[in-house]
Amino acid sequence: MRFYRAADGKWRNTRYNGCFVANALGGREFKVGRADNNLIGLNLRLLWAGGNRYTPVDLAASRQAGYGIDIDDQAWSEQGPSYFRLDLRASYRRNRPHASHIISLDLQNATNNQNVFGRFYDRSSQQIETAYQTSLVPVLNYRVEF
Repeated sequence: MRFYRAADGKWRNTRYNGCFVANALGGREFKVGRADNNLIGLNLRLLWAGGNRYTPVDLAASRQAGYGIDIDDQAWSEQGPSYFRLDLRASYRRNRPHASHIISLDLQNATNNQNVFGRFYDRSSQQIETAYQTSLVPVLNYRVEF
């Protein structure tokens, strides 16, 4: 849902109205081993989307109160820059008669793109700061399937 009707009767953007999203997935598996029963897998996922929405902060009121105060009648009206993320995965699967062993390495946000999560009031600096989502996250995984 892109819009909602607030209690004051006005239509506003929702938190998730990025206006667009595009995904691309791709992968390939290669048979290896003497009997060609083991697999090496290479995969990628690409995500490009409109930026996250956030509610602007009233800086003067926040400084006076000592904590963040949103401008409620402008809820979700601001939008951060577009979100971009590339995930990569490499895996090796060894198929045995009674079990398969899989080891994989995932690189989430492989380009280490600094995607904006939102903006907030920081009490210590008394300024509006930008919060970012996770940067590069490597995930090593080992799994046994019976």
